[in-house]
Amino acid sequence: MIKIQKFRFNGYRESTYVIWEEESKETFILDPGCGDDTEQAMLADFISEQKLIPVKILNMSFSVIKFGWVRQSLRCGICQDMLQDTSPS
Repeated sequence: MIKIQKFRFNGYRESTYVIWEEESKETFILDPGCGDDTEQAMLADFISEQKLIPVKILNMSFSVIKFGWVRQSLRCGICQDMLQDTSPS
């Protein structure tokens, strides 16, 4: 079963969606718009508490706010699996 959690972040009340398959825990993060450390922690904590496995970050647009969250999440290991080289040999 597919599950969806919606967050509203930053001063623009941007919608961020976490979409995952319940059994495998594979997760897409759509438009991560965390505006500050508190919002980044809120999203990271949710992912950790649910034991989700982010496999893709999908951006409908790209802003400095979104880049900050993506950079921070890679640095602290939330999306570490996404760093593996998946290019064909």
